[in-house]
Amino acid sequence: MSAVEVASVAERAGTGPRVAVFAMTVVATVWLLHVAGLGDIPFHTKGEPREAVAVQDLVHSGRYVLPLRNGYEMPRKPPLFYWLGGVAAGFTGSLDEGTIRLPSALQSGCAALLLLLAVSLRGQPTVGFLAAMVLLSSFEWTRSATSARIDMTLALGTTASFAGLLCLATQRTLGLFLLYGGMIWGTLAKGPIGIVLPTLCIGVLTLVEAGRRWVLIGAGIAAGLGVAVAAGAPDWLVAVLGAIAAIGLAGALGQSALREYAPHLGFPIVAVAVAAWYGLAAKAGGSEFVETQILAENFGRFLGTAKVDVGHEHGPGYLVGAWIGGFMPWTLFAPAVVVHLARRVAPEQRPLRTHALVWIAVVFGFFSLSSSKRSVYLLPLYPAAGLCVGLWLSAVLQRTAPRRLLASATSTGAVLAAAIGGALFAVFALETAGVPLLQIFVEPIAAAEGGAGGALLTAALSLEAPAIALVCGLATALALALAYFASAQRWPHAVAALFALIFCVLLLVQRSILPAAAVANSRAAGAVQIRAVAGERPLVTGPRIDYGFAYYSGGAVPVVDLAEPLPELAIAVIPLADWRALPAATRAGYELLPQLALPKQANQAEMVAIQPLSR
Repeated sequence: MSAVEVASVAERAGTGPRVAVFAMTVVATVWLLHVAGLGDIPFHTKGEPREAVAVQDLVHSGRYVLPLRNGYEMPRKPPLFYWLGGVAAGFTGSLDEGTIRLPSALQSGCAALLLLLAVSLRGQPTVGFLAAMVLLSSFEWTRSATSARIDMTLALGTTASFAGLLCLATQRTLGLFLLYGGMIWGTLAKGPIGIVLPTLCIGVLTLVEAGRRWVLIGAGIAAGLGVAVAAGAPDWLVAVLGAIAAIGLAGALGQSALREYAPHLGFPIVAVAVAAWYGLAAKAGGSEFVETQILAENFGRFLGTAKVDVGHEHGPGYLVGAWIGGFMPWTLFAPAVVVHLARRVAPEQRPLRTHALVWIAVVFGFFSLSSSKRSVYLLPLYPAAGLCVGLWLSAVLQRTAPRRLLASATSTGAVLAAAIGGALFAVFALETAGVPLLQIFVEPIAAAEGGAGGALLTAALSLEAPAIALVCGLATALALALAYFASAQRWPHAVAALFALIFCVLLLVQRSILPAAAVANSRAAGAVQIRAVAGERPLVTGPRIDYGFAYYSGGAVPVVDLAEPLPELAIAVIPLADWRALPAATRAGYELLPQLALPKQANQAEMVAIQPLSR
C-alpha cells in the first residue's frame, strides 16, 4: 500500500470522531445562542403572539387539524409549527414564551446538523462544520431561531431538501429521504413553497448536468421572464409562461436526465402526504379555509392579485438590502468569498459550490418575482450561503486563499469594532457608576420612535448596565485579538477570535439588549392589569385582534361587533383607530376606561377600553 493510500485510509478513519466533535460543538452553540433564556423575553411584537394564540387554541380546544388564532380567526399558514408548539407544551408541562419558541430553536439546530452531515458525506467535514457555525451566527437566522414564528419551520424543510441534494451522490437513499421529506415538512409549515423551491432547484441542476447548451437555454428563458416582469407584464402571466417553459424543458431533456432524483417515486409520496392534511383542513374550515390559505396566501400573495391585500409589497431591489442586513456579519466578507468561489475552489469542493450557488440563485430569483417580500423570506438560502462562506474559510485556514488584502481589511474592521465596543463599555460602565448617560441619549431616541416605552427601556437597560459593560469589554478584547491575529496572518487564531466576537455580540443582544426592549414594548403587564381590574367581567375585542393582548389574556378573547349590544358586563378592548372610526352615534353609547388603555408599543397599535354607558 502506497503512502498516499495509507494517508487516505487514515483520513477516513478519523472523519467519524471529528464529525462527532463537530456535531457536539454545533449542539452546544445552539444551546448557548438559541435555546438558553428563550423564556426570559416576553412577546413584544405582534408577530410572535399571533402564532402563540394558535398554539394556545390547539392546546386548549383540541383543534389539531386546523387550530384557530384566538379561537376565532382562520390561520394563514399550515399548522406544523402549532403542532410542534403543542408537543413542546405537552413535554414541558407549560405553555409560555419559552415553550412556544422552543420548536424554532431546536429546528435551527437540526438544520445546522443536517448541513454538517450532508457536507461531511461529501468528504468535507471541516467545510460542513464551518458552514454550520456561519449559519448559526448570521443575524436573520438567529432572530428566526429565537422567535415564535413559522419561518424556521419552513427553513428546516428547505434545508433538509438542500442537504438531500448534496447527499444524492454518496448516500442516495438518505438523499431522497431528505429531499422529499423536506418538501413535506416545508409544505406543512408554510404551504406549496416547500415543494416549489426544491423542485426549481432540481430543474436547474438538471440543466447544469445536461451541459452548457441547456444552461444557456434555461438562462435565456429566465432572462425573458425577467424582461416581462420589468415591462410590467402581469405576474400571473409570467408564472404561467414559466411553468410552460419548465414543462417544455423537462420533456426535451427526457426522463433519463431526471432519473437521479426519482421524481416518479418522490412526488407522489409528497402529494399524498400533503393532500391528506389539506383535505382534512378543507373539510374543517370550509370555504373560508380555501379562500384564506389556498387562494390568498399562496396564489394571491405571490401574484399580487387585485383582490388580495398581500402586504409587504416591495420592488425587486428590496431583497438585496434585506440580504445584506440579514446575513450580517458575513456579508462583510462577501467580496472575498465571491473571488474565492470564482477562482480557487479545490476540485473535490466544486460540486458543493455548484449546488450552493444554484440553490441561492433559485431562492433569490423566485422571491424577486413575488409581489410580497420580507427579509425573512430569504431564510431558505442561508444554509447554501453558509456553505459558500464555509468553503472560503476552509481555504483561509489551509492558506490557499488570498491573504494580504484580507489581513489588512480584517484588522482594520476589527480595530473599528474595538473602538465601538470600547465606547459602549465606557457608556455602560459610567451608567453603572451612577452617571445617567442612558437617560440623556436613549430615552429621547426611544420617544422619537413613536412608542411609549422610552423611560421603561432606559430603566431596563440601566438595570442591565453592569452585565452589558462586562460583555462590551470582552467584545473589545476579542476585537483587538482579531486585529492582531489577522495582521500577523495567524488565520486559525483569527477565525477562532472572529467566531468568539460574533457569539459575544449575539449573546449581548439576546441576553441584555433584547430583554430590555421587550420589557418596554410587551403587552404582558398591560394585559395582566386589565384582567385584574376587570375581575369577573368578560373581556371582548373587535375584528382587528391585538394578538399580544389576546395571548396575555389567556387567549380566545371573544370578537364582537360594536354596533351590536355587548355581552353582559363586558369590557371591549379595541384599537384607538377603530374606536375613532365608529359612527358618532355608536360612540355616544360607550364610555372610555382610561386606566385600562394600552399604549402604542413597537409595531402594536394604541388600544382603548370601553364599556356601555348604561353600566
